[in-house]
Amino acid sequence: MAAGRKIYLASSWRNKLHTEVLGALREAGHDVFDFKSKEPLEWGGLSPPTDHRSLIDVMLTVEVQDFFLSDLDAMRSADTGVLLLPAGRDAHQEIGWLAGSGRQTFVMTAGERYEHGFMYLLHNGIVSTTYDLVAMLRTYPRGMQIASNGEAMWKL
Repeated sequence: MAAGRKIYLASSWRNKLHTEVLGALREAGHDVFDFKSKEPLEWGGLSPPTDHRSLIDVMLTVEVQDFFLSDLDAMRSADTGVLLLPAGRDAHQEIGWLAGSGRQTFVMTAGERYEHGFMYLLHNGIVSTTYDLVAMLRTYPRGMQIASNGEAMWKL
């Protein structure tokens, strides 16, 4: 059996299937980043942004910077991204970054309410069950190819 993938699972703190999907991916032999392994960011302790300047001030706090850098490190080390719907703004930006940086990315619709978007077609696959996600990750072609500029590029 091929070595497991290094997966960044992008989702929401409120997604009810997160723990199930995380467990199934790990059981299938994948190394999966779990953003829930750290304490949630206490946005309530930060002043809510009311304009551009206050948004910048919040983004520059140590708490927000630490969260951002932790997630960014995990994204950089991943070879695959999974967006587990429903998910919020940050998860959508994370999966977009992963896709844009050449990682294989997949979307899983979890049966809960979420908004449809045609940009989900950017990703390598869309599944509706944990079983199908694990199967797709096992069978989807993997590997690297060299782009014309000599840099490594993931096959899509």
